[in-house]
Amino acid sequence: YQEPAPKACSGKDGKRLTKAFRQKGLLVGFSLFVFHGPDEARFQASLKLAKAIGAGFLAAGRPVSTHHGEAEDCGSCELLDANLGIYHKNLAILRASDVPGVLVEAGVIVDKADEKAVNRSAFRRAAAAAISRGLRESLPRP
Repeated sequence: YQEPAPKACSGKDGKRLTKAFRQKGLLVGFSLFVFHGPDEARFQASLKLAKAIGAGFLAAGRPVSTHHGEAEDCGSCELLDANLGIYHKNLAILRASDVPGVLVEAGVIVDKADEKAVNRSAFRRAAAAAISRGLRESLPRP
């Protein structure tokens, strides 16, 4: 895998992309990020964890946000699982980890309606339950 060159997402271009994503209804929902580096076992464990967390979010009624997979997305992501919103992204927090890791984007706060949704205590409880379920289902017990 070779990381695509990042694209700038600021100024007029960033505003244009945000507007386009809003019009398509793509700025709502969750996304999950894993790092596919040289350690295949850690990647597979991270992917298993991401799949379990994604299943938990879907079971709670949370939609997948697909804006990271758009051709003109601001970042450099590779879509791994469209149904569960899982992407590979070369993020330092994931790259530097020695254990399986998933970065959870529970909502898209540039969308005001989604920002309100993620700020509700019921949403936070559901998100915590989805993440907890993913951890229980995917990580080995001591």
